[in-house]
Amino acid sequence: MHLAEIRDWAARLLGAAEALREVAGAGMLAIERAEYQGEVSHLRGILDPAAFAQAWADGRSLSIDTAIALALS
Repeated sequence: MHLAEIRDWAARLLGAAEALREVAGAGMLAIERAEYQGEVSHLRGILDPAAFAQAWADGRSLSIDTAIALALS
């Protein structure tokens, strides 16, 4: 996997994680939220805005089974 693919993969997984937390009604501790937001901000800064938005949207639309499979790939 190339670096660009890894970044896209990460953005998809973070988008999937956020959507799954929303569905489950699961929150984050403040320290977890700060680290999460830092990772999201970092990816936004290094990916093309359109590529980030697409990967994020794709991740948010994944089923839990597909998100798990993606995370394990």
